[in-house]
Amino acid sequence: MEATQRTIRLWLVGTTAVLVFAPLASAVDKEWYVQEGAWNDPSNWRPVGVPVSDDTAIVDQGEVQFNTTTPAQCARLTFGSAGGSIGRMLMDYSGANLHVGGTMFVGDAGVGSYVQTAGSAYFVQVHLGESSGGDGYVSLGGSESYFRSTNWVYVGDRGRGTFVQTGGSSDLISCIGVGLGTGSFGLCVISGGTMNTDGE
Repeated sequence: MEATQRTIRLWLVGTTAVLVFAPLASAVDKEWYVQEGAWNDPSNWRPVGVPVSDDTAIVDQGEVQFNTTTPAQCARLTFGSAGGSIGRMLMDYSGANLHVGGTMFVGDAGVGSYVQTAGSAYFVQVHLGESSGGDGYVSLGGSESYFRSTNWVYVGDRGRGTFVQTGGSSDLISCIGVGLGTGSFGLCVISGGTMNTDGE
């Protein structure tokens, strides 16, 4: 062992050593750039590229069409982040799979809608009408859709929120809160499918 250690030391002395460190991946804000298009098209996002697990995806204009079976991930997803903005998403593709590692905001300070009639979506937390002036709408329908949140679902946090389920299955593992803040408005309508919640 000692001879091996000496050999390594002598080789380093007589040789120029170059160490290359690859930069660590960092979270990026990915903003939706077109009026209508597919989530998995890199050219529809700025900076160019489909969001990955550390990124925040922001849709403040147009409609995202989630029509792929390629699993998608992001750390946070927002529709209508700023006052005056309008962002929408439609997930209607069988086998679609979306994982959000944090919160989905639908109508943060602007107007947002999320409509799912097929596929599976997983969130840590969901806010509809997060801020005063925010207006968020979520609709879950179809026979094959699955919607899961492992923490609170706020329907009308400080703004306006509407959650409608006409089909599919939703697992709201923690709680669902409706019309929580002063001056907020929340509406939750379940007319079909199944909803499982431990909440109040």
